Amino acid sequence: MASSISSDIRFFKIGLRKSLEDGNLKLPKKFSKKYGDGVPNPVYLKPPDGTAWKIDWSLYDGVIQFENGWNEFASYYSLDNGHLLCFAYNETSNIEVQIFDIIDGFEIKYPSLDHIGDDNSIEILNELPPRGWPSIKLKAAAEVSSPSTSKILRSSVKTGDVEKGPDKQNWM
Repeated sequence: MASSISSDIRFFKIGLRKSLEDGNLKLPKKFSKKYGDGVPNPVYLKPPDGTAWKIDWSLYDGVIQFENGWNEFASYYSLDNGHLLCFAYNETSNIEVQIFDIIDGFEIKYPSLDHIGDDNSIEILNELPPRGWPSIKLKAAAEVSSPSTSKILRSSVKTGDVEKGPDKQNWM
């Protein structure tokens, strides 16, 4: 069985509490010295879940330090002291990353993307709108013809139904 040798530059970093608290991550000095001039800014961290995280970096004492975007990445994946991050840099702006929990030696379970989507639904709360709303505003808005007022959104607190359209001006 032939093995394919990857041309990716691979390195790892162990997450330390201080860097997590500071909101940045310093890459290994050897990597920074050898490849730092060719690393685009920003880079995009790509974990196995299919996401891409924009990370800005700066040089700090000759070492690449992830800054803007790093804290959000670390929070999203619940990085903790001792997590092992394995990076694969292919000399583009994309850097693949895998995260391992060194306590049990397994790769973490990446958060599901199911909660992220283009669902534009609304939630009807059991609250009545303020007295006089929206009929006063809607009558005035219906007289003006513009893209923002051409459609009127009507929601019924009683049934939870939603209707759209400029002809729906008979409110409760």
